[in-house]
Amino acid sequence: MNVVDGWSEAARMAPEPVLLVDDALVLVDHNDAAYPLLSLTGASRGVVLPDAIAAATAGAGLELPGRADVVLGARCYELRCRRLRSGGFVIFGRDLSSLRAALRFPESNPHPVVRLSASGRVLFANAASEAVLASFNAGIGDLLPEGVREELLDLAREGRGESLPVTAGDQIYELMPVAVPEYGYINLYGTDVTSRRAMERAEAQLLRSERMASLGRVVAGVAHEINTPLGVAVTAVSLVKESWASLETASTGGTLTKRLFADLMAQGQESTRLAALNLARAAELVARFKGSSADQSHDEQRDLALGSYVTEMVATLGPLARKGRLEVSVAVVPDDEPVVRSYPGAIVQVLTNLLSNAAMHAYPDGEGGPVRFSIERGHDRGAVIICDDDGVGMDAVVQQRIFEPFFTTKRGGGGTGLGMHLVHHLVTVLLGGSIEVSSRPGAGSRFVITLPPEAPAMPAPLV
Repeated sequence: MNVVDGWSEAARMAPEPVLLVDDALVLVDHNDAAYPLLSLTGASRGVVLPDAIAAATAGAGLELPGRADVVLGARCYELRCRRLRSGGFVIFGRDLSSLRAALRFPESNPHPVVRLSASGRVLFANAASEAVLASFNAGIGDLLPEGVREELLDLAREGRGESLPVTAGDQIYELMPVAVPEYGYINLYGTDVTSRRAMERAEAQLLRSERMASLGRVVAGVAHEINTPLGVAVTAVSLVKESWASLETASTGGTLTKRLFADLMAQGQESTRLAALNLARAAELVARFKGSSADQSHDEQRDLALGSYVTEMVATLGPLARKGRLEVSVAVVPDDEPVVRSYPGAIVQVLTNLLSNAAMHAYPDGEGGPVRFSIERGHDRGAVIICDDDGVGMDAVVQQRIFEPFFTTKRGGGGTGLGMHLVHHLVTVLLGGSIEVSSRPGAGSRFVITLPPEAPAMPAPLV
């Protein structure tokens, strides 16, 4: 077999390197354009190819080419290899070194920019990329680590403009790969998001604190509410104890009459009934609170008949409403109750904060007033929750800023400026919906929350 049979005059005249190799990976022939590549690698006719070039033959077939990159100093070659039907291989080289200047590689960019070959090898990198490459333990001419390399190449192929977060020392970068198929390379554009991530973590911590604070307010309300039935039950049980003591005394002393026996039995039965009734009321309060607190502390999706769920949770929040003297009602369109797959804990939190906001801001004089929830079917099988009040209302400036973090009209009066911000965050991020507010001074306020039929998957927590 003579692999030179596969050699052509066109290959000899090609402006880029072309190498002819036999099955033993011995260099048989090459064109003149290959001399710079051969001199850099020490390859010559009649000698087995060095590993840097021979790597291109791995996986090469008649249809699918093998690929390899050779980076030596300032020179960079992309190699593609095909197997010949007559035996051996032909390797086509492409000098990418000139692309650095011709395509204006952004060396002066203050943000990290890295150029990769199509196989994920680092061709060039600007000075700002030093920390990023160090985090990969890679330099010019090296392949990126397999895991991150495959992920970046996949993102480049998909072309959706998504970024990969990377931690480099104390810094956090987002790398966005952009494929340039006409030149066969990929640019990685890095953005330092360390400060932004720190702010996001701080905000997430504040939101968690606000959620726990609102849960604490509900706990305090339930504790106050449960005190009354428990107090009545304790008193009733004491009366039963007294009745039995009187019965025992009269029986042993021989003074028990038919009339006294009937009176003591009636008193004991009535006291037992009162104790049972009030213990049942206390148990109901505990069960409602247990369900509400479990929902608030576990972020798991489930199917919710929204009208029934809001009605049940508003009843659970009764102590909070009564403390603010709120008259809360829930209206659901009969036979048209929307069912959504969502996060019950987030919905409870939204209801809690809307009621707290109404008590503090809609009715600031402490006299309270009506708060009306209505549940309707939305578009595309979603749902709408409307919350109305007849309070003092808001001007245009407050409406524009009501969902901003730390904005409050009650600074120094118990307002944190996080309650309605948390509502907006939960509705738009966790529940995947939207919230709008409309109001006029002296004319009350309306909040309209639109929910999709299924909430998005839980976002990854910030660490």
